[in-house]
Amino acid sequence: MTMPDLPAYAERSLPAEHGGRPIRWSEWGEAPKLSHACDWCGDPGPCVMAGGRQGNPLAKDDPLRWFVAYRCSSCQETRVYQQTGAADLKPIAHFKPESPKGGRT
Repeated sequence: MTMPDLPAYAERSLPAEHGGRPIRWSEWGEAPKLSHACDWCGDPGPCVMAGGRQGNPLAKDDPLRWFVAYRCSSCQETRVYQQTGAADLKPIAHFKPESPKGGRT
């Protein structure tokens, strides 16, 4: 008996800008192992993450800002944050996956 292929879901594009200024993103890489599963599909992970930055550390009118994005490797749910303090993250984007909620792919 052959098993059907699992559905594949397309990953979403990360925001190209925030606050009217461009963001430069790193490539996706494996994120540190989290202690919980994906909120959408329940996949235990690990998820992938990318870092972003905007601005110029030498320019007073264009301060350096940092961003981080986390994406589930299974359902592609993606959450994007701006770092607002030493360890504070402000949500700036959330891309819900196309997969059914709770339906681990």
